[in-house]
Parts: sequence; structure tokens; C-alpha cells
Amino acid sequence: MPAPTVNLVVALLAVIKAGGAYVPIDPDHPRSRLDSILRHADPLLVLDTEALAGVDRAACPDTAPDVVVRPENTQYVIYASGSTGQPQGVAIPRGAVANYLATTRRRFPLSSADRMLFSTTVSFDMANTEPYLPFTSGAAMVVAGKDTVADPSAALDLIRRQGVTAVQATPAFWQMLLMHDPDTAKDLRIIIGAEAVPVRLAETPAKQAAEVFDMYGPTETVTWCTEARVKAGEGAPIGRPVGNTCAPRTTR
Repeated sequence: MPAPTVNLVVALLAVIKAGGAYVPIDPDHPRSRLDSILRHADPLLVLDTEALAGVDRAACPDTAPDVVVRPENTQYVIYASGSTGQPQGVAIPRGAVANYLATTRRRFPLSSADRMLFSTTVSFDMANTEPYLPFTSGAAMVVAGKDTVADPSAALDLIRRQGVTAVQATPAFWQMLLMHDPDTAKDLRIIIGAEAVPVRLAETPAKQAAEVFDMYGPTETVTWCTEARVKAGEGAPIGRPVGNTCAPRTTR
């Protein structure tokens, strides 16, 4: 599964609706890594562009599948970077994803008037926020392809042309956009995370965005397990744990 596309969004929802679990991979990763993941995960079905193109949709039923799923059932398996050896799969249950989204809807609420950018590769677990938060909130999703995400001019043009109101991205992505246009964050609602947020970088969007949240969490905690509102002059603290989660009192 590559960078966000319409087919990708449909595939994710189809697997979840069918009661299955997905294993997202990025075709841009080294072949050896992909082979290792596929051998270990042993998927029942591999969905790629060719597979989707060959599906006879006319023969598919137009009713929802009759399946029963429980909170403990796996929703997806993410493979860690493998920096300390072979990539290890982390199985995330549906209940954990639902808990994360319920908390995020309270602390970073979206409405039907909002549009959230979906730009993160789905093999990176922070991508969970970008499709599922809009879906569960009645907001719209604006899908950005790989080429757009890599080009700050194209990314910023998409954000402004499509009326995007909420953007989640890494510090590196925000650094790229802000270097291209210092007013990039103006009036946006922002989530920044996945890496330590430099104080100077946090200060810039905090002065111009509608709101900025610094979020943190490893793969095993679904996506983010702590969040903090970033305010000018206050740095980028780790903040409070998400619902039904405990965390030590500390700052980063």
C-alpha cells in the first residue's frame, strides 16, 4: 500500500468492514524489507494496483458483509523500523483504535465544515488519524499523493486550493513547508508529532495557526498516547495521556 490514493482509502475500509486486518507496506521501502514482512505476516490477500484493476466489481454484492467483530480483534499490523534487527510486527486491536479516536474527537474535534489532509504513508502508524478522524467526525478528507507531499509548493497549493483546515504532519514536513512559505500555518489547526519537536519549530506555527497540538506515542500505543496544546513561549511538552491511558509526568 503506497502513499494515499482513493483506492487505498477504499481498500482500508473494505478490509475493516469485512472483519479482517490489514498489513500496510510501502513499495518504496527496500525489497528485502518487503519480502521479510510478507513472509512473516503471510497475508491471505495482497492488494496492489494490479490486483484492484483486475477485480470484477459487477460480481460483488452491494450489501455489507455479515460479520461479527470484537474490540480485541486485530485491525492492523504495523512493522517497526527494524533498526535493532528484523522488523517486528505489532498487532493493534480495534478497541485500541476506537479508544484513540474517541479521545482525539474530544480534544481535536472536527465537524462537517472541516477538511483534513491525508498525506502520510499508511505504513506509518500516525496515518491513522488522517482517514479515520474525518470519517468518524463527518469531516472531509483531502488526499495528497506522494509527489505532492514531496513538493512544498504543490503541497501548500493543495492545502489552500482545497480549503484544508486541519493538517497532521512530522516536524520535518512542517519545516519544509515553513521554509517555503513562513505563513504556511496561518489559520490552520495542526497536529505535529512522530519526532521530537524543536522549540523553535513549535513556536512558529503556534504564533499563526488556529491551534497546534504536539502529540507523541510509539507504535504499540496505536498512534499517539499523549498530547499537549502548544503555545508561544511554552516550548513543546509531551502533555497529557489520551483516554484510558497513563503516562509519567515529564516534558520533552
